[in-house]
Amino acid sequence: MKLMIVIVQEQDYKALATLLIKNRIHATKFRTEGLYSSKTNITLLICEETEREAEILEYIRQSCTEREE
Repeated sequence: MKLMIVIVQEQDYKALATLLIKNRIHATKFRTEGLYSSKTNITLLICEETEREAEILEYIRQSCTEREE
């Protein structure tokens, strides 16, 4: 089992959540805000079998975009 702590920007969350739900990956969601930047992020705690780690990372790559501020 692996515990993954995934922090994504709020605007990327919906696409990622759709992929996780569709593929039966359960997560706990927290709305978080940084001290330096007051932007809202979503922190997900995902506990899954080690074999699914690469699959979850691929869902994150598919649904999240790197941005510069």
